[in-house]
Amino acid sequence: MTHTDPSGEQLHLEEEKLKIENEKLKIENEKLEVEKTKNRWTARSIFASIVVASIAYFSAQTAQSQAANDVFQLKVAEMVMSGTAHDAQNKMIALKILFPEHTYLSDVKLGHQELTHDREK
Repeated sequence: MTHTDPSGEQLHLEEEKLKIENEKLKIENEKLEVEKTKNRWTARSIFASIVVASIAYFSAQTAQSQAANDVFQLKVAEMVMSGTAHDAQNKMIALKILFPEHTYLSDVKLGHQELTHDREK
């Protein structure tokens, strides 16, 4: 009969337990890295979605503003073209006064009969 040293066997069991715990720790660290990577990609996808939504919003706003401006110009043309030449000239003068922010109206030359408007009165 051989007699084994209980402390040696105990030491061997403790070493095996330590190896198992180290392996568990390694696995947990790998899981943590996977979760960190998932979180980074989630944050990136959210950021990308916000950027795309912002671009779409501002593009839509620009397109809507341009469409409104086009409709305004069309209505101005329809209004000015209806009636006599004198009526058209008076309408353009009125539109220039009413809508000074529309620079294309001020680019229209009305000839020598153009009325002046004093804004300080």
